[in-house]
Order: sequence, then structure tokens, then C-alpha cells
Amino acid sequence: VKEAYKKFDQAITNSSMHTHLNKMTVPLTKLCNSRTPLFRVRKSECILKQREELFHIPFKNRHLVSAQRFSVSGLPCLYLGTSIFVCWQEMGKPDFDKLYISSFISDKENSNIRILDLGYNLTSALRTKPGDLWYSFEQGLGDDYDLNNDDFMDQINDKISKLIAWPLVLACNYTKDNEHASFNKEYIIPNLLMQWISSDRNKNISGISYRSTKILNQKDSDIGINVIIPPKIENIAETNDTHCPVLKKILKVTNPVSWTVFSTLEATPNLYKSNFNFQTNNPAKGWIEDFDESLVEYYENTTFRKVELLIHQMMKYEYLR
Repeated sequence: VKEAYKKFDQAITNSSMHTHLNKMTVPLTKLCNSRTPLFRVRKSECILKQREELFHIPFKNRHLVSAQRFSVSGLPCLYLGTSIFVCWQEMGKPDFDKLYISSFISDKENSNIRILDLGYNLTSALRTKPGDLWYSFEQGLGDDYDLNNDDFMDQINDKISKLIAWPLVLACNYTKDNEHASFNKEYIIPNLLMQWISSDRNKNISGISYRSTKILNQKDSDIGINVIIPPKIENIAETNDTHCPVLKKILKVTNPVSWTVFSTLEATPNLYKSNFNFQTNNPAKGWIEDFDESLVEYYENTTFRKVELLIHQMMKYEYLR
């Protein structure tokens, strides 16, 4: 294992890949802010009431942390999702009556916290929004367009970096062959990448965002993104802290709420009152094969979305103490 990590570290650190990965980082505040919170879900037989219960697994219980796609065994990382739906999917679709949810936001002063963006595909990586690049194949760029323009070059460099890193993205997103296996070969590369990010040598990248492999029909939707942030602490075994002191300072959290109780609210979220987002067209009868996959297209109509908005609107955000 040590030899494998050594070779992986050398392959990234001693090549241009290191530079490209750093160019692919985005501020945590772009993914997690007062307009677009992240969510965390936990299944529990007992009632959960405290923010700490929806944070990462306490360091004293790190023996409970098994290896997951980006989780190294024994390293309690904080897993978050862009929607309650993706969190529920990642947990294996547990019963809703045992589900507890917290919402997370980060303030703008934490824009120095960078997340490696692996949540793209080739289509989204190469897509250019209308008006971003004023280019005509007949007229060229024109005399007034400066090729040295910083915005123009940033976009080009971003696309180049994402193309070069695409094999790494693919290697981190293989679907498991055996859902209940103790060892998953599909987790080898993402585990090595997480070890590299968590190492003392790497101070510029604080976490990873990636697309869930549990939702295949995402169509560039933002509801299927996972964010994982490892603890930034030198020696977990010797610390007296229960949770990562760095993460406690950069993320505000709501107290957990029960899905069963919260979904009974008849209230309409303010966002729906000011900006009606429901899709009013009904799907054609008989064309849906897998409803979970089709749910992406009708997400704004779901109770998942309603609960997300109500939690964000009604619950109080506070730092862990």
C-alpha cells in the first residue's frame, strides 16, 4: 500500500498534473453558501437533536470508519451532498422514518478553502456558455479581441486541465461490481487521491467534489454532486478534539430534523412563492422505466426539494462549539 501511494504521489507531484489539479479547484463557498447549501443525512433508530450528531464521525470513534470511495479507513471525513436525494441514494435508500437531515453553509470569508472539482463530464467541461467567447469561425476573433485577456485564457486553461485530468476522473468513478464486498478494486485510485489530498505536503486542496455513481441519469444536473472534506489535523490519534477544529470554523450547521416530521409541513417555501419553479407538464404515460433515474428531471416537483428549501428557510445555522 505504501509503495502504491508513493508511486501515485510521484506521478502527480513530479508532473504537470499537480498544476492542472490545482487549476481545477473551486472555492468551497461556490458549492456551499447562503443560497445553495449542502446537506448531510444520517439513518438513526434514536432521535437526533444536536448538530454534532450530523457532523463527521467523532475522532474517538474513528475505528468505525471503513474504506469508501474517497474515504480512507480510520479517517473520519465529512461527506455532504448537493441534495437530500443524492445523500439518500448514497446511503442505500434507507427508510424515511429513520432519516435525519442537517443543512450546511459556509461564509464568504472561507473562499480560501479550495475543493477539487471532479464533478464534470466531457460535455460540461467543453461547453461554453453563450456570450463567454465572442468567436466567429468566419470572422475570427476580430482585431479588438485580446488573446492575452485573462478571462479568455482562464477559460481555455480550465478546459485544458479538465481534459488532461479526465482519465483520473474516470478512474475515480467506476461503479462497484459487488455492492457488499469488503474490498472494492474500484476504490483504489480514489482512496490514493484522498490520501494525497490529506497529506501534510498538500495544503492547497481541502476536499473533493464528484458526481454520484448512484444516479446515472444526471444530465448535468447539480443534484447529484457529493463533496467530501477530510479533517485538517496532523495526528488524529493524539488529539483531544472530538471533531476537526478547522471544519468547525468554516461550516455552519442546522440542528438535525426528522424527515418524517418535517415532510408533513404544509408550508410553501418562499422560493416557490417568489419564483415558481415547479414543472407543470406531466410526463407521458408509460415511458418511465426507472423512476429514481427519471426523478432528476422532475426534482423541483418533489418533497425532497420542498424539504431542502424549508430546512434552509426555517432552521438556524450555527458553528459547532
